[in-house]
Amino acid sequence: MIKEVELIPYPRMMWIAKNENFDNLKEVFEFLSEEDLFLTNEEIVKTWNAIVFEVNKDNRTGYLVFICSGYEDSNLVHEAVHVALNVYEDCSMELNSGMDQEPLAYLIEYVYKKLVEL
Repeated sequence: MIKEVELIPYPRMMWIAKNENFDNLKEVFEFLSEEDLFLTNEEIVKTWNAIVFEVNKDNRTGYLVFICSGYEDSNLVHEAVHVALNVYEDCSMELNSGMDQEPLAYLIEYVYKKLVEL
């Protein structure tokens, strides 16, 4: 199952694929890193419990969170941070000492909750 999530108010999407076959997803998404195209489902399942890819789909840019079976809750927290940091980078928002941390914390919490829902 693939769930689509808008990362409002940010101009990015997130797709969550849980227990999918990565090889099949190469036909659904445009992967922004050529290196990602060389990965196989077998390799991903052996190496990670979850992983984030930068992708395009239907003229929308965002992140594909690929969740393997056997993941732990901590893996979802880890990937939520990756998604949030990617949003910050893509939207040219700076991370620095003394910054208001609340927007980042709320974004991580939102992404995590969406990952848990699936």
